[in-house]
Amino acid sequence: MQAWKSPPVFTGKLWIWQYRQPKQGWRGWHVSADGQGAQAFIALIDFLRNDHASYRTLPLEPVSEALLHGIGYNQVCDRHVAKLRVAYSSELTGLELVEEGNHLLLTIGAAGCVDLIACLHRLACGEGDFVLHTDTKKGRICWHFWWPYAHKTMRLSELR
Repeated sequence: MQAWKSPPVFTGKLWIWQYRQPKQGWRGWHVSADGQGAQAFIALIDFLRNDHASYRTLPLEPVSEALLHGIGYNQVCDRHVAKLRVAYSSELTGLELVEEGNHLLLTIGAAGCVDLIACLHRLACGEGDFVLHTDTKKGRICWHFWWPYAHKTMRLSELR
């Protein structure tokens, strides 16, 4: 019998949002995290995958104008939520993201797990402006990954 392990503590910042009227290449979900948030998200995914925990809920940061300005798309953010419930399913292959009230429900499958962790590693290293395509029950979804600030003069504290 496997001993119970407490889940890793989530630290850092994580943002997930959609734009109100995105152009073709900007449809889907947009994700940003500071280095600590990306590493904490990876640790949580590993915990869920290896310890067969049912799910864990993470707080999401409010999407600010400073964050959106740093990305440079200059569009209004339409949907952002307060919490992300994350679950792992060995039966799923990709990533399923469903909006439910003020929560997002993310179910990560085996292949999606590897891809999402790779993207989060890139964010943790300061990379941004790349896309992950994943197939879901409702079709293909784009996940756009952004560094939490694009201008070196902008401090992370300004994104609040």
